[in-house]
Amino acid sequence: MSQIVYDYIEDYLNRSLKQNEPFFEELRNFAEKNHIYIVKPQVEQFLKTFLFAARPSRILEVGTAIGYSALMMLSCLPQAHITTIERDEAVLAMAKENIKKRGAEENIRCIFGDAGEVLENLNAAFDLVFLDAAKGQYQTHFNLCLAKMNPGGVIITDDVLYMGMTASDKLATKKHITITRRLREFLSYLCANERFETTVLPIGDGVAVTYIKE
Repeated sequence: MSQIVYDYIEDYLNRSLKQNEPFFEELRNFAEKNHIYIVKPQVEQFLKTFLFAARPSRILEVGTAIGYSALMMLSCLPQAHITTIERDEAVLAMAKENIKKRGAEENIRCIFGDAGEVLENLNAAFDLVFLDAAKGQYQTHFNLCLAKMNPGGVIITDDVLYMGMTASDKLATKKHITITRRLREFLSYLCANERFETTVLPIGDGVAVTYIKE
């Protein structure tokens, strides 16, 4: 059950999505069966639309998992160069294998390690960042990414509504209070800062799209 929009709207939107090619359907089924988080279908479709419109050439992803999002983004922009960071060595090994299956090693660079440490030492500039890792660290990771952005870049942050808990205390369970508080502070920072233009979309588990003014 979605806590972001009404169930009938969620069902309608899901039915409107195009069917993915078999490779990505297999990855999604594998992820669901093994309880590995990957981008939700509605968010995937949003990313595809955004990528075709904006056509970024250098992309940074924080949170590789099994490589689904990185490979999906490359399928939209075959000439793009994607750097993706993952701290779970086991799932990163799966990602590398999936990337190898698609022959995408030259376009997708996988980095193992804690995102905070990696970002501090990363010597590159990006047009687009996709944040999809530790929710409680979004503020830290976002600020580190800012220093790596090309002028006019965009940072997309997934899961910012966190099962609706970010928007309502009635939904926030005790064990999620700290993450919920941090997400609220993060969204307030994004929406109030004069350096950015941010919109929050109620799809998937909530997506923040932040344009970095030149």
